[in-house]
Amino acid sequence: MFHYIFLLLAPFALFSQATQKIESELYFSFRKTTVDSATTKNAFSTPNGLLANRLAQGALTYSIPLTNEFSGILFAWGWSKEHSPFYKGIFEMEGGKLEAGEQKVFTTSNSTTFFLSSQITSDVQSIDLINKSDLATGRISYTGILHFLSNQPNEYLRKIGFVVGGEIYGNQAIQSGDVSLSSGYTMTRSRLPGSTSSTPQFTNLTGASLYQQEIKHTEGFFNLVLGINYSLEFLRQHKLNFSYRIYDSLVELNGGFSNKATSYLNLGTLIFPATREIKGDQKTELTGNSLHLSYRYSVTDSFGIRLGFNQYNATHKIKESKVKEPASAFAIFGSLFSGGDFLTPYIAGSLPAFGPYPSATDKRTQVTLEFIYIF
Repeated sequence: MFHYIFLLLAPFALFSQATQKIESELYFSFRKTTVDSATTKNAFSTPNGLLANRLAQGALTYSIPLTNEFSGILFAWGWSKEHSPFYKGIFEMEGGKLEAGEQKVFTTSNSTTFFLSSQITSDVQSIDLINKSDLATGRISYTGILHFLSNQPNEYLRKIGFVVGGEIYGNQAIQSGDVSLSSGYTMTRSRLPGSTSSTPQFTNLTGASLYQQEIKHTEGFFNLVLGINYSLEFLRQHKLNFSYRIYDSLVELNGGFSNKATSYLNLGTLIFPATREIKGDQKTELTGNSLHLSYRYSVTDSFGIRLGFNQYNATHKIKESKVKEPASAFAIFGSLFSGGDFLTPYIAGSLPAFGPYPSATDKRTQVTLEFIYIF
């Protein structure tokens, strides 16, 4: 619908008359950024899409991220040019790496393990404490501001602009280190055949390196950007700007997911190391909005300083996933030892995740400082 509005109104803008000053800017920006990251939430929740696959292997695991806040400084530069009183183009590049403190994930799992002639059923609830977490983020955008009302006699109406453009936007979340059983706590219930009850065992394993993990999740989008912009200049040196924008992913770029973990199964006096890797491509769709407020002070005719505040809100929903988790060796060999069905776990491990796929909200706040060359 917005495309048709643009096509209908564009001819009126091209033939209107204007008297406002034309100027351009080249700016460099430092942006103090805080993010409640949907990328990280989906990274922790992606394995939940393997729920049906895991049930076929006699296991059930579900994770809920508890903390996902990152902070740091992003850097940006941009160039804005008023091609005419009716049209202003803005090109911008933004990027950097944000870091998080200790990340927490609640995990609950239920599994049945066959070992020789014994069948062990375990229920485990644990808090995963991840000690290293990074979020790399980047954005390349071009937006145009169309002043369809630039020929109006009312000066305040002439300042209204309609925003239309596009952007390439991406994130990569990386979590690694000794997690879960290495620096949290776990409650385990185990029961042997013939038992009707089990006693919970609480274990504090702080400092014991029993579970090492690295998670990577990458997502990319080509977004349509639409919105409204209003600017007001007063006392010659001062300029206020307000902008509200909405985003919708027209193209979802292929993203990757991998979760590699090395754990150690303790059976009495025997310890068995096991490496598990979940990986595959997936696509994420994005819808969201943003609010931008800024104040520019022109120190001279060619140099200015701008302070700003940006608030982004977006929903990241995984729409397609080819993530797979190979069948557990314990599930296959356990079934062989017990004379059970070993094909079902193998087939379930060779198929991509059946879903449901996760969806999460991304919230980021920025306080910005920009240095501007005006020409």
